[in-house]
Amino acid sequence: MTPSLELQTTLTDTVGAVLDYVIDVMCQSDQQFNSAQESDAKHYSQGHDLDPLKYGYSDSDKTDELSQKFSLIAYNDQVRHFRDAVQRIHLASKKVPEFAEMVAKRIQDHGRATVVRSREPNLLFERQRLLSATAALSANTDISLNSLKNRRWGQLFFDIGYIVSRGQNSDVSLTDSMVPMTCEILALFQGKPTMKRETESHVEYESSDYTAYFHAIPIIYQLAEYVTQCLKIGEAQNRKEEIFQSAIRHVVKVILQLENLPSLRADHNEVDYGIFSKSLRSKQKDANNPVVSFLHPLHLFLSWLIEYASFKDSDELIRLIHDASINATNDNSVEALENKGLFMRSLTVDEITRVKIEDEIIHQLCLGSMNYTKLCSQIPEHIVSERFFDSTLEKVALFRKPTSGKESGTFVLRDEYYKRVNPYYHNYSLNKRDEVLKLMKERVTRSSQQSLIDVVIEPAHASPGRAGIYHSLGRFTSSQHFVNFLVTCLRYVLMEGSRKLDALLDTLLHVVHTCASEQWNELRADESFCQRAVGTDIGLLLSLASTLYNLLLHDDVKEHHAKVRAIFRCLHTSVDNFLLQMERQVPNFDLKLLHAPGNNMVENDSERKKRLATRRQEKLMAKFKKQQALFVQQNDLLNDCSDTEMEDADEDGWKFPTSHCILCQDTAKDAGPFGLIVHVSRSSEFREIPFEDDYWLMKAFSGNANLDRDEKHTYPEAKTQAFKDFMKNVEEGSVIGPGFKNDGNVSSKLVSLTCGHGMHFNCYIQFLASNRSRSNHITRNTPDNIEHREFLCPLCKALNNMFVPILWTANNRSLKDFLLPPPSSLNAFDDLLRNKLHDKSWFHTFCKAASNDLQEYAILTNVARDIIGQDSDSLSSTGQQQFRILLSNMFQILSLLTFPQIFKADSSNILVNTIKATEISLRGVCDSSGLVYHQISNNALINLRALNEFRITSLMMKTSNWVKNSHQKPDTHVKILANLLTLSAENFNKSILQHDFLEILVNVFPMPGAGFSFHEILRACFIGHVIQTLNILSTKIEEKGFFNNDVISILDIPFSEMIAPDDARTVFHLFKALLEPGSLRRLSSAISSEILGYVLYSMLLKSVTPFLRQSTIFAFVNCHFDSGPNEESESSIFEADKLAVYLLQDRYDEFVRSLWLQHNIPNYIVRRLDGVIDAGGWETL
Repeated sequence: MTPSLELQTTLTDTVGAVLDYVIDVMCQSDQQFNSAQESDAKHYSQGHDLDPLKYGYSDSDKTDELSQKFSLIAYNDQVRHFRDAVQRIHLASKKVPEFAEMVAKRIQDHGRATVVRSREPNLLFERQRLLSATAALSANTDISLNSLKNRRWGQLFFDIGYIVSRGQNSDVSLTDSMVPMTCEILALFQGKPTMKRETESHVEYESSDYTAYFHAIPIIYQLAEYVTQCLKIGEAQNRKEEIFQSAIRHVVKVILQLENLPSLRADHNEVDYGIFSKSLRSKQKDANNPVVSFLHPLHLFLSWLIEYASFKDSDELIRLIHDASINATNDNSVEALENKGLFMRSLTVDEITRVKIEDEIIHQLCLGSMNYTKLCSQIPEHIVSERFFDSTLEKVALFRKPTSGKESGTFVLRDEYYKRVNPYYHNYSLNKRDEVLKLMKERVTRSSQQSLIDVVIEPAHASPGRAGIYHSLGRFTSSQHFVNFLVTCLRYVLMEGSRKLDALLDTLLHVVHTCASEQWNELRADESFCQRAVGTDIGLLLSLASTLYNLLLHDDVKEHHAKVRAIFRCLHTSVDNFLLQMERQVPNFDLKLLHAPGNNMVENDSERKKRLATRRQEKLMAKFKKQQALFVQQNDLLNDCSDTEMEDADEDGWKFPTSHCILCQDTAKDAGPFGLIVHVSRSSEFREIPFEDDYWLMKAFSGNANLDRDEKHTYPEAKTQAFKDFMKNVEEGSVIGPGFKNDGNVSSKLVSLTCGHGMHFNCYIQFLASNRSRSNHITRNTPDNIEHREFLCPLCKALNNMFVPILWTANNRSLKDFLLPPPSSLNAFDDLLRNKLHDKSWFHTFCKAASNDLQEYAILTNVARDIIGQDSDSLSSTGQQQFRILLSNMFQILSLLTFPQIFKADSSNILVNTIKATEISLRGVCDSSGLVYHQISNNALINLRALNEFRITSLMMKTSNWVKNSHQKPDTHVKILANLLTLSAENFNKSILQHDFLEILVNVFPMPGAGFSFHEILRACFIGHVIQTLNILSTKIEEKGFFNNDVISILDIPFSEMIAPDDARTVFHLFKALLEPGSLRRLSSAISSEILGYVLYSMLLKSVTPFLRQSTIFAFVNCHFDSGPNEESESSIFEADKLAVYLLQDRYDEFVRSLWLQHNIPNYIVRRLDGVIDAGGWETL
């Protein structure tokens, strides 16, 4: 159907009017989509005039004229916050606030509204800038920590991260704007917020804002991780690589753009670019600047991208970052070129540093495995402090985990790095060089089956490309002057004798071998080192080659012949007419000498080792004699010998550490008191057996009877099935343990440990003062507590808190004489009665004998006697004053540790506890070298002997009136006598109930002059400890009803199968006699069987063995070792018997039998045992 002409005309006019309106009004007048800088308002205004004819107005007089005004219109996408919009509309319109609120509401309701009209477009452009200025654009770019405390933004980030991490649509996650939008968000936090740190004073917590930081950083960083994860969704591998490469380029570009912004670089960037950039930057960074930033999310985003990209080649990643860096700078400014140069230089410096660290580690670990502490002590400190040290150590070495808790992990060099070992390393001493040479030759011998004397270590050659501009640095070796110098040195060695200058000869041959192996392509053939070595100079009669040939004719340098032959092989390869020139220069030249000799000329390894040992011994003796002669010449010992020097010459026995201060390095004896630094602290390793706990009772008495053996090398123990089932059920019910719940049976006592290092007391005081001052400037936690007088050893960083003086040089007391019984068979404790104490003549004789024994027992040096001062009223020297300050310092530290108790500096409590702690630490340690004292470490022995000798010296000072003693305090002789009275017949029963017999053994000073020898004191303490143990066992067993219940009984306690039946019966009868009458009759026949004797004997044996071990350690601490175990002790089965025989006491089994049979026991013990048995129990004690 064809429309009529009228309809067509009407449709044409209608569409024309609509198009006119769209073109003139909608496209020309609405300019919100056009840039304010590019649009021309007047041009668009002239083009939007409406044709009246298009809208049915034929009379032009009736049409409105143009207003000639322009409008500034605001849209609802510009209104984010109502109050902010009202404020901006008020500023742009210059009208009352009510008008601004009306316009803002209209914008919200209708989507847009007119803000202001004007005939001047430029005025509207200015108002438009006010209208479009948001608070975000006008605000500070920094972020306050207070804003981080608001949880709204944290929840927002959490929601964004949740949506991103759960999204599976790759079309959404892999949009081109994903990474740029993430960078824009993360850039808001880059280098911000800044926090202030304390730089002048130390505080435990610098700022409360740390909490806000630690809550903020995970949320920000998680967003970067989630975005990186979503980039891996649903794409092929090649597409993923392209995506990650593009993302890395963009992030690097953003980071560099932020760094190049002046404001951000100066205010918010805290990245350390190294020493090179700091030295050239225009604005120097102050090291004490208190501003620091923690948040760098863009760098974290970049690290996540690199990790998820999984580049197969690290060079590809470096090229990618490098290209992105060049594109990001986008200019050739001086600063950009400077940064690029510094970056490339830092890469070179880092590589050099890594090579230095590798060389140091390789040349130390090639000698054998080392723990971390020992390895660091062998390497220079500036190498250890490098940031690449730990990572390089993991690269070149393998870590071997410790096999037990008493060992430390060690590092072992990887096999592929042995080829980089250079025996002539610059940090090697002469002894280390010989050791490494031997090690490398042995490795070659094992692989090539060569004899050790024929092995030659080839010198290392540096590649010319690696040397760079220094590739020709060694060309001086090809000069004739250098060759002449080598010839002169070799001739000097031959003249003086190779044995005297063996080290110089080895170094010369190494230099010659290195020079002969190098090839200089730019030199002419007649100017090479090899050519000059074969030729002769006008000033010299012999060439270098002929001099080397002369070495082959000397048998005393046979160990160097292989090296000389290797040099000749290099010369023969490099010089064409080598043999002809050698025949001209050397009369009777023998070509066979240049080749390896036959078997008849080869020196075997044993002969070579013997010859080298003899030569080394001769060299050491010659060096010692030379030093001795020089010392005699300087000090004139033959004419003027002091008492101190004569004393040192006659010293014998165990030596105390020399007075070598680790702080001042002064070894002079007049530098003031010298001593060890120790750490005294409370230890909770002291436990008593909880008889009320069945598990721990069984656990305590089921261990080895011999504590010097581990479980694999002990004698078999008889264990019942009930015992095995009970222990298994209890231990399976606990994941770890079960724990020791009996707090009442755990004691915390003071023990002493030392690292073995010493210093002068004056240096110690100064070090504490500087340490206390330095701690005020350290803003990190340290293991030492200044308030508790703690400090770290300057050498090994061990924790210490007290100074113990070393006033002795040698412990020359004979252990053999110390343990001998007195010649008289009478026991001095039998006559030690209370009524004798009132006899003044007897007491005066006792005091005199005690003083004489102390003077004879003390091993003070003459210098120490001068430092202590033998007159308490006169303290003239500085050393004497320092010693009194030293005693006061020790007392103050001990008072701080023992409050509210008070320990004197010479108290024996620390010594007793340290002996017990040492013995506990050695339990279960298998050592075939001997008894328990052979297992004590050197540091532990130094610690124990220093404490013991200081106690003895303090007693001597008090008895000799070297120190002032208050009249109100009891006399020292009275204290010594009081200690002896604890072992007398009248007080022995009270001692059994109240005292620790090891403490009595340490406190009672042996006085052979008064008849109280160490042998008798130890015998009395041993008897007391056994009776005390019997008392405890019989009392507890009777109280607990022989531990008889539905699960276990006392008969289930394991016992050694090596116990003799007679010994078991003896203990059973002794135990039955000590119990309350009728106790055994009330029990079943199974409990009262003879098996109970085996159990009781084993329990008593396992209780007595620790005491004998501790007594042996104490005896060993008092004397130097001159008496080993005899045949009888070595043939004993139980450790208690070995120790008793070694201490010249009765064997344990003999002693138990004598307790029952009452033979060979002091009379007061017999009388006491008779009284106990007659009373029918221990209740009378």
